[in-house]
Amino acid sequence: MTKSSGRKRTAKSASIVDWSLLRGLGSSRRSLIVVGAVAASLVLGLGGWAVWSAMRPRPVDYAVLMKSSPALKAYEVGLVASQTGRNAEAEQAFQRALAEDPGNALIYNALATQYLSTQDIQKAIVTAENGVNLAPGSPDLLYTLGIARYKAGRFTEAEQALAESVALNPDFGPAHLWLGNTYLIFAKFGGADGTGDPAKLSAAIDEFRRAAELEPNVAGYHAALAEGLFQRRDLVEARAAMERAVALDARTPAYFASLGRVCEQLDDLDAAISAYAKATEGDVFNADAFSGLGSAYFKKGMDTEAVEALRKALNVNPFHVEAHEKLGQALIRLGQNDEGQKALAAAEESRGRARTIDNLRRASATDPSNYEMANNLGIELARQGDFEDAMVAFQRAITANPRAIDPRYQMAGVYARRGKSISQ
Repeated sequence: MTKSSGRKRTAKSASIVDWSLLRGLGSSRRSLIVVGAVAASLVLGLGGWAVWSAMRPRPVDYAVLMKSSPALKAYEVGLVASQTGRNAEAEQAFQRALAEDPGNALIYNALATQYLSTQDIQKAIVTAENGVNLAPGSPDLLYTLGIARYKAGRFTEAEQALAESVALNPDFGPAHLWLGNTYLIFAKFGGADGTGDPAKLSAAIDEFRRAAELEPNVAGYHAALAEGLFQRRDLVEARAAMERAVALDARTPAYFASLGRVCEQLDDLDAAISAYAKATEGDVFNADAFSGLGSAYFKKGMDTEAVEALRKALNVNPFHVEAHEKLGQALIRLGQNDEGQKALAAAEESRGRARTIDNLRRASATDPSNYEMANNLGIELARQGDFEDAMVAFQRAITANPRAIDPRYQMAGVYARRGKSISQ
């Protein structure tokens, strides 16, 4: 083979359109029109792809730019101060760094993250939004913006930021996780009537699954996937995902509580009891875990053990519907009919409170700027012992109205009830 023939063969094989196919269409005028249309479509399609490829968002390596930035020293001082808990010093250092280099996304991200760590959600949002505008192309900064908006209850805007983060870096596991969490909110409270958007549940599961595929040794990704699958009633796969989570992290009681719930639904009561017991050993404030433990005991006919666990659940959350209901049934089966009937009546009363909380959750999710609604939701959640969600609600109230005093007072009460100080 000559060199010239080799060049011709290479050029032909590299061509996207094999023009030799056109000969089979004939030479009639109609055939030529068809050929022309096909060729034009291919050219236009390829041109559109080229335009999209050129215009699609691309990440910027701000770490490389930071090496020659005049703000490098102040930025590093801020990082050290933040890591050692010197919050005021960290904030001041990052502010100096921004003044020296207002075009580096790393600095905005560090300052916004600092604000998140001190629960100043509104400042985190403003800082991250400024950074996205002045230093675009950072998936990390968009991720932080998404987290801040999520914590503020601005879920639609959180979805936008997190989706952009994933578009810039498809291998960014945490962004997939929080995008999935956002979809899960829409699955529960989205839709035109606020009763949920089922399509978003599948989207959430896809995001959780992607995060777990990217970083298979992160327990939280498998736990989130299990939650999504549980809500879709894919119980066998949910159990496998949750077992993977506890295998990776046996120190998080909530993982065992979730595993117990899945096992109970699958009627593997021994596994459920074992998982719930580990959850309650690690977190004595988990009313759901105590209630689940009592329910599993009840289903096995172990009524004395059931009553003990269910009373513990009600000590944490006096309005726990399932705990009241199962307690009433267990007491009646033990022959304590009067007390059992009282527990069943309490279950009915608690259902009304549960509906109120559910309505508050839905309304707060659709109106994140309503400070009073978020604060009222926090108060109701704290009353029933759901301290973690109560703190989230109070933070949203403060974000909606930074001058508000009551949510800060309520947060202090939650810390006191859990035996913690504000500094913790």
